[in-house]
Amino acid sequence: MIDRDVENSTLASLVDQGIADKHLGRFANGRLEGWLDGFRPLSKEEFADAPTSDAIAVQMANLHASFVVPDYLQSFHDPSQPAMWTQLHAWMEQALSYEQFKTEADTDRAQKLNLNQIKAELDHLEKEIVPADAAVAFCHNDLLSANIMKCPTTGRIQLIDFEYGGVNYKSFDIANHFNEFAGGTTEEENGVPDYSLFPTEEQQEAFVRAYVQASKGGSSSPATSSDGNSKDTEDKQVNLLLREVHAFVLANHLYWGLWAVNQAAMEGCDDFDYLTYAASRFGEYQKGKAKIEAELQQ
Repeated sequence: MIDRDVENSTLASLVDQGIADKHLGRFANGRLEGWLDGFRPLSKEEFADAPTSDAIAVQMANLHASFVVPDYLQSFHDPSQPAMWTQLHAWMEQALSYEQFKTEADTDRAQKLNLNQIKAELDHLEKEIVPADAAVAFCHNDLLSANIMKCPTTGRIQLIDFEYGGVNYKSFDIANHFNEFAGGTTEEENGVPDYSLFPTEEQQEAFVRAYVQASKGGSSSPATSSDGNSKDTEDKQVNLLLREVHAFVLANHLYWGLWAVNQAAMEGCDDFDYLTYAASRFGEYQKGKAKIEAELQQ
């Protein structure tokens, strides 16, 4: 699913531009990265900590605003071609092509996912729900807790593991991070997210506000400007971006649900229950669909 040569070259460029940490070299089947001394990966529960969440928003905004895809990588990260729809349709076609999975039980479970209905939902999303003019940038696309490192003594946040990185919709990156509040991808969770941890409306607004402020070079603290027009403008930006993110939350469920179906077909579910994860993501899509469609009609 991933071109490792492109991934390594992209990482080196991210390092050169001061976004990723040290890339020391590569060898036949891997690479050597710098050690983030004193850092540790976050837990998903820490996403709810306001200063930590603000710091993640700032780092995401910095990635979106400052990384310039070098000329030699533009054929792989075309700024005019956000990857989400291309990847979604490719994974949809791939998932529909499997007649047998690793076990009969997995084949039965995959059939119960009703992938033909998922395809209809995907077409509906593209035509009716997700805004076609959403802003694009180079995105991380996989900001789960394990890919965010924090230094406990300084509070500094460092994004790592850009293997799914590429040109995409900015709002997809934010929506993906919101969905990762629920987890579900660790060995212990084994494909069962906890959507009670999905960020509240207040948490979502705080993250998006910190993102908007960082994108225009401001601080990540709540706006306190005495200029009412500036505050009104920022509020409108935040509200519009939130509505856009909510649409991408749905697309993100289908994105990782289809990824999981294909992983189940290729690897099986002995080490990780990909089909349970796919069912969880598709189920959450159905739960959120009516609410988000109603919001977009307001």
